[in-house]
Amino acid sequence: MNKKKYLLILMIDALFLAIAFGIYITFNSSVQINAYIFAFFMISNILISYSFFKKGMHASFIFLGLLFLFQGGLVISFLISGKVEDITFVLLQGYNENLPDSIIISTLYMVMLSAFFILLSSMITYKQENILKKYTVSSSSINFILLLFLFSLPFLIYKNISYINYVMEHGGYMAIYTGGGENRKNVGIIVRAFALLAQVSFVYYFIIEKNKKRLHWIIFIFFMVSIMDLVIGLRGKFFVFWLTFIFFYKMKFKSNFSLKYIIASILIVAFISVLVGFIREGKTIDLDNPVAMFFKTQGVSLHVTAFSLYEKELYTKNAISYLIYPLVEIFLHQNEFSYGKLFANDLSRDLNSQAFENGYGTGSTYLAEIFLLMGPIGIIIFSIIIGVLLNKIKLYNNAYISVVSFYCCLGVLYLPRASFFNFLTEVIKIIPVVAFIYMLLIIKKNLLKRRV
Repeated sequence: MNKKKYLLILMIDALFLAIAFGIYITFNSSVQINAYIFAFFMISNILISYSFFKKGMHASFIFLGLLFLFQGGLVISFLISGKVEDITFVLLQGYNENLPDSIIISTLYMVMLSAFFILLSSMITYKQENILKKYTVSSSSINFILLLFLFSLPFLIYKNISYINYVMEHGGYMAIYTGGGENRKNVGIIVRAFALLAQVSFVYYFIIEKNKKRLHWIIFIFFMVSIMDLVIGLRGKFFVFWLTFIFFYKMKFKSNFSLKYIIASILIVAFISVLVGFIREGKTIDLDNPVAMFFKTQGVSLHVTAFSLYEKELYTKNAISYLIYPLVEIFLHQNEFSYGKLFANDLSRDLNSQAFENGYGTGSTYLAEIFLLMGPIGIIIFSIIIGVLLNKIKLYNNAYISVVSFYCCLGVLYLPRASFFNFLTEVIKIIPVVAFIYMLLIIKKNLLKRRV
């Protein structure tokens, strides 16, 4: 790996971006031209990451891919359909109007700016490791974690069945967002705690298990249970979890991402995602081009970021709250937050208060929240932080830290359509469970010593 060569290529890419931005400022180039520039720049950065990090075996490669999907999906849809309205026309919350071209183009450059500094900081701070992760975990401890998973799995199944019944009885998956957390209250905190234990113990077991055949059976069982998330309508949760799992699986068994595998996966996920999305919202499916439809539905987060520019004066005064209050979402339902606390709630209310009351929302993006807080300089600074953080997402010699790394990855990968501290909420949520597993293993070890 020649780091200097790749950094030089990245600098050439940055020079191209600077020239393109200069042309836009000077000659007011169109949305179409800048959309092509955006697609070229993002794809080139993704390919640089893929090549530099051993065929994509780094969290920055996946992050850039999801950034392109969630913030650039509308551009991809435009490239397929040729309709610039795919980029400029806002469907969020029934807004049904075009945003000014200048706002859309500026947002595209915000995304590219972030992508560049994320990849740059990831490459500069990257240290190649050839350490084989061997966990000093006894067979009895591995079996104990497996039993813990199998014991808590029925709680997860019960919770999911309860959620499915709830959404069916209340008119669809939107009931999860309009019910004020009633679905969670109905299940109860004990069931939800053991359901979370099932997921965390599965991840822990996956990390320490040495028997590949047995591991595959457990993966299959957990995968079948997790399909219930799709039935509920939580497709984002399902896909990001399994994308993270595939990444860690490839790290564990020293494999990498093949481009053919990635393309095939995108096509499959595109069809399934569109199918689930239309079923849960009771719409008919246009099968003429499910791939374009997939990118169009997933890319709406670009408009969320765009509104942070378009309505900057309205939302800037709450920028600090937008950054901090999402951390409290672990304990409170989103409907319990008043105006000025969550950017996703405020934007959703302002665009269409009735749609918000019916459970529809825009979501947030790390770009929008950081821009409102510190402007373009903030995007550079926080993108550098994200790039450094992505280097920390890996398997560690300590299995507990590896579990935390897995959940940190879950949160970080979703940042292009979530609040900046989303990764912290994921980690905070599972820390007590990890501590509980650690305590159980210590108790087991001491009991075995007493017997001896």
